[in-house]
Amino acid sequence: MLLLYLIFSLKMNSVVEAYTDGACKKNPGPGGWGIVLIQNNAEIYHAYGGEPHTTNNRMEISAILVLLKLLHTKQDKFFEVLKFDKLVIFSDSMLCLQTIAAKPTATEPYFFKSAECDGWMKKWKLTEYKDKKNVDLWKKVDKHLTKVLEMYGPSNIGVQYVKGHSKNFGNDLADKYANEGVVYEL
Repeated sequence: MLLLYLIFSLKMNSVVEAYTDGACKKNPGPGGWGIVLIQNNAEIYHAYGGEPHTTNNRMEISAILVLLKLLHTKQDKFFEVLKFDKLVIFSDSMLCLQTIAAKPTATEPYFFKSAECDGWMKKWKLTEYKDKKNVDLWKKVDKHLTKVLEMYGPSNIGVQYVKGHSKNFGNDLADKYANEGVVYEL
């Protein structure tokens, strides 16, 4: 019955808001990432995870990476039935957004112009990521973002900045899940 509801409610002509967030209890230290998808003002999906020794930036990047990987590979059955006209990725990390997109803002979504990253990463690749941190994650983000843009069309995938801890429903949920994902060493 739930699957039938999902198939019916996840229809075209709609926008899915994908909120991503990272958390770290010390920096570096135990950390977590969280994602939540919202459609028609209702949570339709969430996921979280973490690592015992990491940084906040790695968890912010990981949240976006997991979302892109799920959209690209459809490893979770939910993503096999997810339908949308537009998907906007929200993050409170301007670093992450500027790395993948040319002009992210808080006022409106920035939609991609082509099937490749057009933010700072475009230049980073030319220098083989010289002097950049978290290259292992950024290369995976680039791979999955390119595939997502090819699959759904660049003009259907956007990014938008959201101020953290500002009583934004989606960002608050992503933050909650990121904190639930924090992994402590035993």
